[in-house]
Amino acid sequence: MKVILFIFCLLMLGACNQVNDLQPDLPGIPEEAIGVVKKEFPNATDIILKTLLDKKIWEVKFTSEKNRYTSLANTSKMWETFRANHDSVPALLGELLGGTSFQGGTFSVNSEDIAFYSTGERRNRLVYSFKGTDYVFDWQRYNGQNYRPTSANFEFAMYKLAINDFQDFPTTVKDYILADKGLAFLNGEIRILLNYEKQYVIRVNFTKNDKLLTGTMLFDEKGALRWISREFNQPDQYSPESNIDSFPDPIARILEQSEELKSFQYQSPETDKWRGEYNGVTSYYLKLRNKGNAEVCELYFDKDGILLNKRYFVSF
Repeated sequence: MKVILFIFCLLMLGACNQVNDLQPDLPGIPEEAIGVVKKEFPNATDIILKTLLDKKIWEVKFTSEKNRYTSLANTSKMWETFRANHDSVPALLGELLGGTSFQGGTFSVNSEDIAFYSTGERRNRLVYSFKGTDYVFDWQRYNGQNYRPTSANFEFAMYKLAINDFQDFPTTVKDYILADKGLAFLNGEIRILLNYEKQYVIRVNFTKNDKLLTGTMLFDEKGALRWISREFNQPDQYSPESNIDSFPDPIARILEQSEELKSFQYQSPETDKWRGEYNGVTSYYLKLRNKGNAEVCELYFDKDGILLNKRYFVSF
């Protein structure tokens, strides 16, 4: 009888959905998140979860009707649900990119946002290997009769999780903000990079020269402050001139070696090139443009000239 019961259990396990936890320290399977997936995709199998925000947000990978999907999920909904189509990079994308400063890279890991397919909108997310760096390439376009130019942006961040609860940030980040009585938390964002490294973006209110201002701080995964926006030391965003005379050598080298940026220029140096300073921390921001605003590059550096993010935008 015990043998029969054992065989029955094995058969039942084989019939159940497979749930693999990529994060060993996750305290149990988040059944509510699994329920959200099963509600939207009743035939989902091979469900794999990766925690992005502890007990609140997961990346979910699963199979349904022979298709592989990747989505974000919490205990009540799914969003950014992409269907994988790795073997088929849209030919139109290659044709459009061929006429820009960003041609010559290699696409992989193509996926399609299924939420856009109820309308004329289309959205693809791919990985673009360009000049030795991998980017998350997000392409949006309209296929209806009222055609408008398509656009794409690509950068280091794979996910951007809007966070309104201060308690969701790491202790080191919270301690920094709380220790400064002049700062008041407004909202924030957790950025998940391609390698799943995290960056924490905090927006704060503060008062300077009797003016209430909003500034942005970027902390790395260890909770160290790496980048600050210009409001902290240049409250007048329309200052008539940039506060940068020269760049640290690492930044200068990156600009010199970036062939795709040779024809790019600062449209308004007073707003497109500046140095942020706060409590002994320095950082740099650059925004270069080409063909009007059809091609844009934003660069974010810490005090040592280490590149924290490079964000490209192109309108076809």
